[in-house]
Amino acid sequence: MSDNNKNIDDIIKGGFDDANDDFNLDSWDDLAERLNKNKDLDKSISAAFSGSEEEIPSSIWSNINDDLDVNTVWNRIDKALTKRKRRAFIWWNAASIAFLLILIGNFFTKLDSNNMVSKYRKESISSSDHRERQIDINSKTLSESTTKEFDNKDLTQGSGSASASSSPANDNYSALLEKKEIKTQENLNSLDQLVTTTRKDDYFRYPVSMLEPLLPNFNVLLLDTQLVAVSSIIDTNNVQSEVANIQPKEEHAKKWIVGIKASLVNSTILDGLSSEANSENSLVSNNFTVSVNPALFAQYNLSNGFFLQSDVYWNYRIKRSVNTYNQLKYVSKTTELDYFKLKLNAGKSLNLSQTSGKLKLNVALGGYWDYLKSQREYRNQTLISEQKSYKSNNFGIASEIAVQHDYNRFSFSYGAQVELGLQNINVSSNKKLNTLNSARTLSYGLFMRLGYRF
Repeated sequence: MSDNNKNIDDIIKGGFDDANDDFNLDSWDDLAERLNKNKDLDKSISAAFSGSEEEIPSSIWSNINDDLDVNTVWNRIDKALTKRKRRAFIWWNAASIAFLLILIGNFFTKLDSNNMVSKYRKESISSSDHRERQIDINSKTLSESTTKEFDNKDLTQGSGSASASSSPANDNYSALLEKKEIKTQENLNSLDQLVTTTRKDDYFRYPVSMLEPLLPNFNVLLLDTQLVAVSSIIDTNNVQSEVANIQPKEEHAKKWIVGIKASLVNSTILDGLSSEANSENSLVSNNFTVSVNPALFAQYNLSNGFFLQSDVYWNYRIKRSVNTYNQLKYVSKTTELDYFKLKLNAGKSLNLSQTSGKLKLNVALGGYWDYLKSQREYRNQTLISEQKSYKSNNFGIASEIAVQHDYNRFSFSYGAQVELGLQNINVSSNKKLNTLNSARTLSYGLFMRLGYRF
């Protein structure tokens, strides 16, 4: 029978049987050797690369570096760490300065309060002593004048008549005189109690209407917040002049204040780059900058609380720092402008203390003039240029608000200030281009003043 008549299963089975007859069992060993089953896989891969005669091109490492963008990543990490350190430094310094301002303000407030209490105590004791002396004098004068008045009446009725001296009318006059002297003495004792109470409480004030009923035969005067009881038969003008001589002299008005000033400001240059940094879709970003600017100041106090003020800065720094791309790298660009600054302000002082003018709120507005002394450009904190690219002269407006404490010969104030440049400091011969790419300075921050009053 032909093979065509065989079953398909028999055909497949026969094919395997024929293959087994020709299979060499030693071929398994050759296959295991080829697969290197007895060797480590890592060593095999390493040996394969080591055995290669082709050298790796040197440019591959720069390509890998570009792919990984190691420089950009490291710059970002470095900037982030630096920014955190700077932010921590700024916050700690700001907190320290605020704490110091609170302590100094509290110290000066207590000094003002103690000075005010001491001043009122001295004035009260002085005026009380004067009132006691004046009351004794007035009491004697009143008694003498009253006695003389009744004696004259007795003489007109008959000085030599014994019957007149022992008459019921004279008895009534004597009783009236004795009663009048007793009541006057009681009223004077009441006033003396008020004076003693005033010594214990310097802030207490007795109204004039409270004393007038106690002393019907006295004129109760209010002289410079001091109550003085004066007999009605004494000239009031003479009493006022005597009291003026006894009262403590008013402190001579101190119109000048000169001293030192220190300002802690954040500043920038308002131009196209700063506008781009403030944009939400921009890759340019601003860095917070702080500069300390010392100065000398002078203040002249006018009438009605107005004053004139001048600040002189030998080195006022405007500092702007941004992060941007330069030659496909993310870098920090910093510009520093050092100015000589002269600032003039006019302002108004508002009293914050109801009992004295030692605590004031000063509000001032004025202008300033700058002269550019030097300019520096940095890239990643590396100085790359000291050439001036901005105009030398600059001017603008300035405003400030401050709290001022006056204590004897010294004055201490602290507050906030803002200065905005009006001059376009960009240098360009093309007026149209210069207008489109204008640049102005802006600074704002806190300041402290310590001055001497005279």
